[in-house]
Amino acid sequence: MSRLISDAMSVYAALDDASQQIFPILYARWASALTGGRAVDSPGIAAEVLAEAERQNDELKVVLGNRLSGCALVMVGEPRRGLDFLERALIDLGDSQSDEIGFAFGQDTLVSCLTYSAFALAALGDFPRMYQFAELAIARGNRTENPLTIAYVHGHLCQLFSEMRDSGGLSRSIDQLDDLLRDHPIPNWVPIRDYARAVANSNDLRNNLVVEDVRRSMDTLEGSGFLYWRPIFDANLARIYLARGETRLAEKSIEDGNLVIEQGGDSWGGPELARVRADLMLACDASVDSVDSAYREALEKARNYPNKVYELRAACGLAQHYTSTGRVREARELLQTACESVIEPCEIHDFVVAKELLKQLAIDAYEK
Repeated sequence: MSRLISDAMSVYAALDDASQQIFPILYARWASALTGGRAVDSPGIAAEVLAEAERQNDELKVVLGNRLSGCALVMVGEPRRGLDFLERALIDLGDSQSDEIGFAFGQDTLVSCLTYSAFALAALGDFPRMYQFAELAIARGNRTENPLTIAYVHGHLCQLFSEMRDSGGLSRSIDQLDDLLRDHPIPNWVPIRDYARAVANSNDLRNNLVVEDVRRSMDTLEGSGFLYWRPIFDANLARIYLARGETRLAEKSIEDGNLVIEQGGDSWGGPELARVRADLMLACDASVDSVDSAYREALEKARNYPNKVYELRAACGLAQHYTSTGRVREARELLQTACESVIEPCEIHDFVVAKELLKQLAIDAYEK
């Protein structure tokens, strides 16, 4: 991909009027960075798109620039800023009178904005609106009747729902991808569907095919140069290995995921990698202080990202560790802090677990 972009830039430099040709090249650079392991570069490239669009006073390209900025920022640890850009794009899409503005570079702009707004809202703990945006993305995708667009929506939602441990939403998106991919075996979305199905079945620890399916899906994607979401794939693989007692393989998967982030890949899965590492240390009988430190690191990463799903999960892990070592008051205060900023009504798995644990701690305290 980088060679193709370099060649394109050479052609671009030789053009007499290259004002429009620059956008496909910038888009290719952005997509290559985001999905090819250099997500950290994608916000800067998106800013170039936006600056050039504003210089040319091109409404379509301004929307594109806002969309690219929003998507990139959500995945590199700035979901609040990302949501701001996505909202600007959605406002411009709503105000536009142009039929052309909704589709650019092979993707429906509205679908992309709605999908990544759902990711941002999940990270920020606004789960009611997250589900609204996910439904809007599904509805818009279906209206396009475009297989690539429909696969884009459900492929992304497979990833989002699997991380939220929403079995109903995940099952629906897997089924939708199944139906679509029978007639349209679109590269990349096939292994992502297979990965999502394997993760959905990961509670069946006797099923050796789960690990094989996750590993094969990851290898297929990496073979095509697709490293997007790789850190969270590694976190889930580590979690599965750990549950099976294969601690060395779990440790290796955590190292692999962290390496992708260190080399500039998307950091969405960073807090979860840190939490699974804390679980691993606990399983390996590390000292109380070491386990404390590992869970606190995971919690801090989740709060700094921010990612509310992973914050709740890390808080539950640390609270359970506090409780098992006699620090009930600290456990209760930790869970109260984690739960209070979640917008209700909320029935996501980790929030329900946190509330139930908090309730049990209150009952135990009362009985004493």
